[in-house]
Amino acid sequence: MSSLQVLLPDGTPLLSGATVPPSTLLRASVTPAKWVLDGSYRGEHTDVVDLKLATGDHKLRVRTDTDEVRIEFTVGTSVPAPAPTPAPAPSPAVTPAAALNIGTSASQNHFSLQVAPTGASSIKTVTLAELQAGYQESPYFTVTAEGNVRFWTRLDAPTTSGSNYPRCELREVDAAGSKLKFDALKGKHRLSFRLRPTHLPPNKPEVVLAQLHDGDADRVAVRTQLIGGVLMLVVRINGKAVTPRLDPAYVAGRWMNGVIELDEGHVSVYHNGELMVESDALVQTVHPDGWYWKAGLYAQSNETIDSGSDYVSVEMAPGSLICTHE
Repeated sequence: MSSLQVLLPDGTPLLSGATVPPSTLLRASVTPAKWVLDGSYRGEHTDVVDLKLATGDHKLRVRTDTDEVRIEFTVGTSVPAPAPTPAPAPSPAVTPAAALNIGTSASQNHFSLQVAPTGASSIKTVTLAELQAGYQESPYFTVTAEGNVRFWTRLDAPTTSGSNYPRCELREVDAAGSKLKFDALKGKHRLSFRLRPTHLPPNKPEVVLAQLHDGDADRVAVRTQLIGGVLMLVVRINGKAVTPRLDPAYVAGRWMNGVIELDEGHVSVYHNGELMVESDALVQTVHPDGWYWKAGLYAQSNETIDSGSDYVSVEMAPGSLICTHE
């Protein structure tokens, strides 16, 4: 089935019939294949495309052999873009996997979930098949009234082996549900997401939102971090925060529209549509084909730093998770 989403610079969806100001940068997420702009054939693969269009009426559509999805809109001369219509509360049938397009088909994202139930003796892994079948568990992994997917963990929850911190985090797998591993220094790989922490503990308000892991440690991470007593949204490369900061005065609740791109090992990180960080510091490790994406919530505090009854909560916008490999 085709899907098409066009986002305004602030991350809100562009609705069919809307008018946007000239020079507006639009980001189109196309799944799958044949997409056409104003009658001109543009591509035949799953893609995320940045568009800046001239004044006038425009039609963007994607189609397969059996269906078609289209958005028609106007780039105006002075009329501002209308305020987005609030999304209706999701149907009870909407599951986290459905909201994030997680499933087994080629056009879907493939992830398992590591979740840390309060009071459990060990962390739990929810398989791709279980996610697709509708797994959700309050308060750990649910769909909010606004339609976002919530990730949640208490700070005294169990941890994975080798970690001191709890998590509720998606881990990339293949379409069969086995752990996916790729070589980050070869080919093109991309992870897109729209995430926001909604609650952080006071003493160490740090959380990893998305990361590239090599089997030993995170090599690229987007996270909050206290630096000089100021909470910032940063990119860490090989375990060190780099400049520029994505947001040098971050406040919990602020959305991050993020993209991490790898091109033959070259790292590019975008924040709200702007290229912020580039790096060639990735090096091959003892696991040359052991890299994978993770996204969601990996807390960086625990019951020895903050109260064990405190928690971390992160939300991911529906349809914003896109993972591709070329």
